[in-house]
Amino acid sequence: MENNAVESDFGQALGERQTRRVYLITYSQADLGKIANCQAFSDCILEAFSQSQGNQKDNTNHPEHWSCCMEEHRDGGKHYHLAIKLSAPRRWKAVKNYVSKKHGIALHFFDQSCGYHVAYKYVCKNKPFTNVLHSPGHPNLQEIGSPKTKRAFTQFSDNAKKRRISAPTNNEKIKENLPSSSKPKKLSNIDVSEFIVANDIRSDSELMVVAKTRHSEGEKDLYKFIINKSSKSLSELLDMTWKMNDDFKNVQRVKESRISILIAHLESECLPLCNGEWLVCAKQVLQQNGINLYYFASALHQLLERGRQKRLNVLLIGPTNCGK
Repeated sequence: MENNAVESDFGQALGERQTRRVYLITYSQADLGKIANCQAFSDCILEAFSQSQGNQKDNTNHPEHWSCCMEEHRDGGKHYHLAIKLSAPRRWKAVKNYVSKKHGIALHFFDQSCGYHVAYKYVCKNKPFTNVLHSPGHPNLQEIGSPKTKRAFTQFSDNAKKRRISAPTNNEKIKENLPSSSKPKKLSNIDVSEFIVANDIRSDSELMVVAKTRHSEGEKDLYKFIINKSSKSLSELLDMTWKMNDDFKNVQRVKESRISILIAHLESECLPLCNGEWLVCAKQVLQQNGINLYYFASALHQLLERGRQKRLNVLLIGPTNCGK
């Protein structure tokens, strides 16, 4: 089936001679015997872009970043989606032919000029971040706050096309005929606060770097939020966010008994290179100093359970290098 005969929820398939810098690539009704997982599919696509330069004059064109996931097909079976952003526009036909010849599978390249972040959202479809395979160093494009539609971005693109094909004298008429679109939702302090915690952002510099990276990919929400904030307000938001988060953990910690904390650590795995040898060492130290193991353990248990008080404190005394 030719690529230009295929449509999806994402848009119309590309024409044979069209070039794009951002592609959404789909492998429908995937044969898992040929392409077993997302890593195999992404390797296949990256190899095709690398080896099928075709008539491109610039052989330095390379993928900047990509994301890939596997989905259940509505009619049964599996299919793959991969969004990819290149360093420069190039045609897709050579890539399709390369994959078809080497792997015997048919890829579909879909038309979408709204930028990589829109293709990325289509691939993710609100899946957990860990369920989507990302290229190394992929920019953080996770949704901030409640999920938003791409209606505003699409409307902006459609309006731009209408302006380009219309005479300047018809501008007012075009504006009257354009469908009204709601403005994108502005991020609230709560939205950004949750994003900060989810991504472990500890300073305003880190937050600005993330915002700038998202802005370069077309996702301007966090960038606008920061631009409209004073440095003091931004710092206060970060401080309050982590104060609330850390205070919650501290309160939860206070509610736990010392014994329950020890039991939890006992049931967890040892630190690397320990392998439980700490217990052997502790027993040896007690034995070498003539201290009864059960007596010492009982004293510590009472101390941790009842807290410091008269006749319950444990004092370790002895000469140098005795293992106190």
